Amino acid sequence: MPIILPAWMWGPGDPAEPGSSGALFLGIARGQLRALPSGARHVVDVRDVVDAFVRAASAGESGRRYIVGGRRYELGELFGGVADAMGAATPMSVPASVASVAAAGFELVAAIRGGAPIATRTAVKLIGVRERLSSERAERELGVSFRPLADTIRDEAAWFDQTGRLPASDERHRQLAA
Repeated sequence: MPIILPAWMWGPGDPAEPGSSGALFLGIARGQLRALPSGARHVVDVRDVVDAFVRAASAGESGRRYIVGGRRYELGELFGGVADAMGAATPMSVPASVASVAAAGFELVAAIRGGAPIATRTAVKLIGVRERLSSERAERELGVSFRPLADTIRDEAAWFDQTGRLPASDERHRQLAA
């Protein structure tokens, strides 16, 4: 059985309790996150990961590892793209240490109120990981390709909108329908 190793997955289809990328997306869209750590990460659309699994099942070499890493983006580009798509304020870029202190505050408030924090110190630490990935083997041997980040963000916005998890906005509805 081939092994697929995806990077940070974004895109439509998050379950009722979104994963880390979905929670970040919603936090930016709702204006709850005004600052996020600086850095860069590899981002891949979840649909491209599914495609890689299907291709690996039929054409992959047993035991072979395939990195499905998409493209490396500056976090400001990623978070700014979400903010632009949602008509929200773009979060400012801050050092990881500052973001970690803010996340500790979110964790404390969530513990007092009994809910999930908007961001956690663990998430800040993971966002700050500075990996360099190559999807060359998956592209060459499986024919995997990666869609543009703008398409992923647009489709994720539409997904969250269709599932009623975004604040209502007539302007945003017109943009997502376009």
